[in-house]
Amino acid sequence: MSIDLLLQSLRLWNRAIDSLARLSIKPVQDDNPFDMSSLKQALPNDPQPLPVPAPQTTIPPRRHFDSLGVWLCEGLLTILFDLTQAYLTRGSAKESEFFIAQAFDLAKALNAPATQGEVQVRLGQMKDGYEKLVEAGEILQNIPTIDSVEVVRLTAECRERMGEGDASVLFGRSIDLLKEIDTAFEKYEGIEYVLCGFYRV
Repeated sequence: MSIDLLLQSLRLWNRAIDSLARLSIKPVQDDNPFDMSSLKQALPNDPQPLPVPAPQTTIPPRRHFDSLGVWLCEGLLTILFDLTQAYLTRGSAKESEFFIAQAFDLAKALNAPATQGEVQVRLGQMKDGYEKLVEAGEILQNIPTIDSVEVVRLTAECRERMGEGDASVLFGRSIDLLKEIDTAFEKYEGIEYVLCGFYRV
């Protein structure tokens, strides 16, 4: 995906989050979020160089931070990571650092230690990143979810980059968690099949 398309996607995610934040204050203006004609208002034509001040992030008010808000922030984080990688691949280190800083600010505002840890590992801050990943792992301990699998995987990668020998154990743990999730889904599918058969009768 081209950088221009990623920047347009970033603008739309920011618009969506901003609209959600304004719902509790005043009616949302009747405009077209897919209108790219005013893209200059949200992003510069030439992303080089990017502004020096710390980037700002738009966070939905916590009183309205429901599943929709979580989904929007996850999408925004994904785009920020994609832009970071895209600029890094192109050799634009300054722009890459700009967007990874935005991702870290967003993760910090969301109080998401796993994402904070992932960003810090990407920045080479292994010790701080590992501490955040351990914190996230303690929160998700004994909860077999995709998030817990991702935290264990990131922790294993961090330990591996730190030169620790127990990374393989953590990778194995992530596989075990996937198996537990698969078993849980199989049980759910079995219950759903039985219930559907009961109601058909």
